[in-house]
Amino acid sequence: MPPFEAAGAEMEKACGGACVCGARSGAAARVMGRAIIIVGIAGLIGVIDSARRPVQLALKPTAPATIRATGAGQGTDVDTQTDQVPGETEPVVLDVRITLEQARALYDSGDAEFIDAREANEYGPGHIPGAYNLTQADFRGSRTPDVLTYLDPSRPVVIYCGGGECHASENVAILLQQAGFTSIHIMVDGFPSWVEAGYEVEATHDESEEGGGS
Repeated sequence: MPPFEAAGAEMEKACGGACVCGARSGAAARVMGRAIIIVGIAGLIGVIDSARRPVQLALKPTAPATIRATGAGQGTDVDTQTDQVPGETEPVVLDVRITLEQARALYDSGDAEFIDAREANEYGPGHIPGAYNLTQADFRGSRTPDVLTYLDPSRPVVIYCGGGECHASENVAILLQQAGFTSIHIMVDGFPSWVEAGYEVEATHDESEEGGGS
């Protein structure tokens, strides 16, 4: 083969290899680019989803409250296995989420503080007597909510809101746990269940609505 033809063949061979490598590199770059886009979209969806979802309760109280539950039986004999007199009451350790009946037992015992996590315009017209109004918004900024100055972090606290799809009580519960409260309970059925049960309710009087004179 003449020298110039051999040189041309070598150049064509080299060019073909480079073209193949370039094509492979380009394909790999396109795949990588698509992967980055997918990861970015997934991250964006995660952020949007997190913004839509309520804050989930992540902490457990370290000192759960207890209530007295009525024991079975009406006699006076002592159960030799438990030393429990039938008909007497026995302690029940409460979970983070409690029922209306358990919340009422704590209310009647006077051993717990109650917090209404609804907005002020919902709290004012009616709430559980003695309940403090404390919302997630009260924790914004560097200022400590005034309500916390009236509460003992070691004392049981029952938080409620509107029940159902309302997650305000759970959000406030997390914030209180972060503030050092150790015995927090959420009345899952919320204020509507308290009203439906016929339990007492009080309203906060707004002095700004008073009339000016006669």
